[in-house]
Amino acid sequence: MRIRTVSTIVTVTLITAVTAAVSIWIIDKAQCTWDSWRPATCQSQESNCFCEHINTSGAKQPINTATGFGFVWVGILVAIREWQVRKLRIERSNGPQLFRVCFGLAYPMFLIIVGLGTAFYHASLTFVGQSFDIGGMYLIVLLFLAYGLARLQNWRTAQAVALFGTACIFFLSWATIYPGARRYIFAAMVVSILVCEYAYHSFRQAKLRYSLLLAAVIVLAGGHIFWQLDYHGVFCDPSGWYQGHALWHVLGSVSAYLAYRFYRSELEIET
Repeated sequence: MRIRTVSTIVTVTLITAVTAAVSIWIIDKAQCTWDSWRPATCQSQESNCFCEHINTSGAKQPINTATGFGFVWVGILVAIREWQVRKLRIERSNGPQLFRVCFGLAYPMFLIIVGLGTAFYHASLTFVGQSFDIGGMYLIVLLFLAYGLARLQNWRTAQAVALFGTACIFFLSWATIYPGARRYIFAAMVVSILVCEYAYHSFRQAKLRYSLLLAAVIVLAGGHIFWQLDYHGVFCDPSGWYQGHALWHVLGSVSAYLAYRFYRSELEIET
């Protein structure tokens, strides 16, 4: 039995695209103004947050909203692939309990949370949406870090879960109290993940497809460049269909999938 990659990608892409379009249409038809909601800390061209024009009602930023669903797309793809792998009934490919908990259950769920949170954030530009957007990103990087440390130290799944839960409480609280430090905390987490994987490779002689990790980092860095160009108004057309921040969403989604394939490569065998 082989995993039907192409048909799965096409189907999930269509479902996600339709869901995004219908969601934006419903918000526009409802003419939501979001006036009663606490506004996000970053929501206007004057404060150099995002280049895309802000609508007065409905979806505030349609392009940035739609591309947020890219993370939902990846989350569904990962969930389906893990389900298909389990159907193969190959023990090594199915992975140990730690992998199944982290990437068969938590990772797809967190990606969907990020996607919906990002989409809601740009549709409403509310503080609630902003919190879900950033909080979801923290969940993903903290999951990578907890998984990496657990592999490095040979921890049990329960220990990894306890570390992850504690780290979430601490860092999400810190980001809420000091919102200006959110991006720096996120960047520090990404660096910590890379250091952890280097240590795992050095001390455990791990065999993974490190080209996938390199690709994930390069794609993520490329997305961040587009984000900064959008932020500083260099790559900017407020009414255009292309937006630098939207490209950050798209490339971030691709990076998330490459990261998943990197971690799974440790378990894959010839089928």
